[in-house]
Amino acid sequence: MRRKTRRLGGVAVTFFICLILAGPPASAAISADDPAETLWKVWGGFRNLFCSSESGEDSIKDCTRDVEGGHDKGADLALDYFHRANAYNALGIFDSASADYDKVIELDTEVLKSDPKDTAAHNVRGLAYLAKRDYDHAISDFSEVLKIVPSNSAAYRNRGAAYEAKGDTNRAISDFGMLIQINPNNGDAYIRRGFAHSHQGDSQKAISDFTAALGVGPDADAYVGRGLGYQAISDQSSAKADFEAALALPQKYPRDKWAHDTALKGLEALKAYETAHAAAAVAVNPDAPPGGTSWYADMFAWLKSFDAGNWVLFGVFSFVAVPILLVVLFVIFADSSDPNKLENTYAHGGARPSATEDEALAGARGEGGRSGVHKQKFPT
Repeated sequence: MRRKTRRLGGVAVTFFICLILAGPPASAAISADDPAETLWKVWGGFRNLFCSSESGEDSIKDCTRDVEGGHDKGADLALDYFHRANAYNALGIFDSASADYDKVIELDTEVLKSDPKDTAAHNVRGLAYLAKRDYDHAISDFSEVLKIVPSNSAAYRNRGAAYEAKGDTNRAISDFGMLIQINPNNGDAYIRRGFAHSHQGDSQKAISDFTAALGVGPDADAYVGRGLGYQAISDQSSAKADFEAALALPQKYPRDKWAHDTALKGLEALKAYETAHAAAAVAVNPDAPPGGTSWYADMFAWLKSFDAGNWVLFGVFSFVAVPILLVVLFVIFADSSDPNKLENTYAHGGARPSATEDEALAGARGEGGRSGVHKQKFPT
């Protein structure tokens, strides 16, 4: 027991020494003559993690302590303000959030004056600009990061978000595609590109991206996005399954509330659709059973799901098929309208017409009775 205790104590001491030797974040300047300051900076990395990972009022309290503690400077202090701004934003305290984002921009601008190639400062300041809807300045910061480090995945993600918020979905899709090339297992990249495809009205590509994201792991946003895609192409059962799957996942972060609320609205819309669908079925066929469907409602939903490519194919098919159908019908009706066809068949050894057919033919020639067909001679 004593030996086991010593071993555990040795592991703990080794871990603590490694933390000290690991040193502070790259952006922090540490004085080797001040061990207390060194320890504070090591612990500061963990404090910043708590500040960013917690949500709501707890995050605001922790970040406020970091902001007012006087230990964080420059980029670290800007990051404290940034996390607190996000917490304010999530709680709907927008004035306080905006003030903190302004402070982030101010602090990181000073950092970049002394080190223009500080990619972390560019990224955080760009996110602050993005939060304040200053999309051009945000895109400029993220583009600067990519000039310095062309493979910076955070910059591609952030710039893609800025492009999408600005309405430039083509460039957003391109940036999210680069993010996927850098890391094919980045589920968030697939989700972001999926929503960009949705905004362009390309439901099939959106569904494909959300499915790829769910292949990486379960995500409420991916389920909701794919559910909306299925809803857009009138695949109501698949949409319902995805919305229910989104609701089954726990809400861990403030952003999860959007997915939860959207899934609920999606299910409500599906219920309304089913009610309207049943009403349409009853209107077309009053004798239809409750919950039944009508060919009219089904065809309307099918046509509504058509995109431009479907309409082109439908037009080409109609242009080719309709004339062929008309020719076939013309040949059939023209052939059947010949009054001598049945008689000629019988005269040349065909099967004997029934009595009803005899009477019909006789009537057509003005003859009475059930006989007469075999009495008439036909040219051979």
